Amino acid sequence: MANWFAMAYREQTPTSPGAASYGLVPRRWFLFLLICYCLAGIALAPAFRYALDTDGIAYISEALKFADGDWFAAVNGHWSPLLPLVLSLLFRLGIPETLAVKVAGLGMGLLTLIGVWRLSARFKLSDAIRKAVLITLGIMILNYALIRPTPDLMAVGLLVFYLTIVFDPGYGQRRYAGMACGFLGACGYFAKAYILPFFVLHFSVMNLFYFCACRGWPQRKKIIGKTVAGFAMLAIVTLPWVGALSAKYHAFSLSTAGAYNWSMRHPDSPGELVPGLGFLPPAHTNDISAWDDPALLPKLPWSPWDSPQNMQHMLRVIMWNGVVITLALVKGSVLAIPIVLLGFLVFAVRWRSWRDLPQWLLPLVTVILFPSGYVLLDVNDRLLWIMNVLILFLGAQLLAGMLERCADRRLTRFWIIVFCLTFAWYPVTRIGLCYNNGKELPVLAEKLRVEYGVGGRLASHNRYRESLFLAYFMKAQYCNTPRHDWSEAEIVKQLQALNVDCYIVWNDGQPPPRFLEPYREVTQGAIPALRVYALRADGAPKADPR
Repeated sequence: MANWFAMAYREQTPTSPGAASYGLVPRRWFLFLLICYCLAGIALAPAFRYALDTDGIAYISEALKFADGDWFAAVNGHWSPLLPLVLSLLFRLGIPETLAVKVAGLGMGLLTLIGVWRLSARFKLSDAIRKAVLITLGIMILNYALIRPTPDLMAVGLLVFYLTIVFDPGYGQRRYAGMACGFLGACGYFAKAYILPFFVLHFSVMNLFYFCACRGWPQRKKIIGKTVAGFAMLAIVTLPWVGALSAKYHAFSLSTAGAYNWSMRHPDSPGELVPGLGFLPPAHTNDISAWDDPALLPKLPWSPWDSPQNMQHMLRVIMWNGVVITLALVKGSVLAIPIVLLGFLVFAVRWRSWRDLPQWLLPLVTVILFPSGYVLLDVNDRLLWIMNVLILFLGAQLLAGMLERCADRRLTRFWIIVFCLTFAWYPVTRIGLCYNNGKELPVLAEKLRVEYGVGGRLASHNRYRESLFLAYFMKAQYCNTPRHDWSEAEIVKQLQALNVDCYIVWNDGQPPPRFLEPYREVTQGAIPALRVYALRADGAPKADPR
């Protein structure tokens, strides 16, 4: 292993000022990049303050429980605790809820940018390419921080710091490297439950690579020791939370998110379970909706081994998710798939023995391992952000190798710009398209609450997401939409059983249901987008339940 490390470190000495090397950009230059990121975030945050989704509302609800000291209710098997804990601290500082989400995202983005700066030292790049890549990553991270109110960026940041350690050619000589990896893996689990199984698989594979690259038993014992220390640290840090989850749900539990996603893959599943389950009460007394604790929702248990039809369905799910993952990577950059394929081709041509493993093989293997669990579940592009980061670095290293002998500086700059634009194009257009989105619903919610007294328990006839947003902004509770196979008599029965105060019917070009004729429409047609019917006997909405 010493020879492998020596070889890796010999590569770090550039042969010329423009040659590719391992290292960091100057601190002053990077500090300027951080300042630009912060200024851009501060300028854009107000325009993206209301860029929320249903998951973001659930995380805010969990954070409010932490802020109020309701620890038992805050323990949640579906929503990981790290983001709610951070948000709860910001709430206590008096920062408004929706703005606190953006502050947390931009803060985590800042730490992630520092992490990728450190990670860039693990790739052989020229100074010009390294700077261009970091600028591109700054744009990508800004997009992640502003658009999605979820902990996916937190998971990326923690993974980046973990990968910086485990990709270090001197990993075997670092005294506390294994323990540091275990701690970061545990923190990643607190941000996103999927990180736990990924870390167990990835950390094992990385240590296996280092073990095979060692020369002699003494060095191999060090790798074994780091592996054991890493998993021990992981267990020590995560076990209290696992114990809390297991106690709350009365069964051993690492997370309930996997069971929910697996149920979504059921052959008869309508897709997202919540909109298709009919009216549901809020999960707990002070919750906004049933989505605050999906662990309590009815599941559709199944197994691919139950029948040949189920197995065929599972194979179709895997193939479809493979297509989704491919399209998500292509959306990140049209060069993503060629970069991965070219990386494996270069490895196949150059590989000679385990003791001569190239350093860039580790991130290449990481790109393959990371989505392996998602092929069985529900997957979308935000879950794959770490892959975009690694593919950008891998592509930059391939580009550095291709341009190393190019003497024309203008041509070199041209190809660097083209390469980085393929990664920056999507986040830039995404920021432009989402600019000022979502501001209409808070205004509408305030109008309904103040002018028409709408509040209490709400349900809606259609548009699950918009109705949930209205309930959140009105500080009301939301009880979902009816099932498509329910009769009007069944809908009325369910509404009465749940003590729903107001029923929202969004204007989708269809006349309101006939069962609402006996009830008063509180807006009297003043709002074209929707109608709100008071279902209480006295015709008035009830006071805010939260």
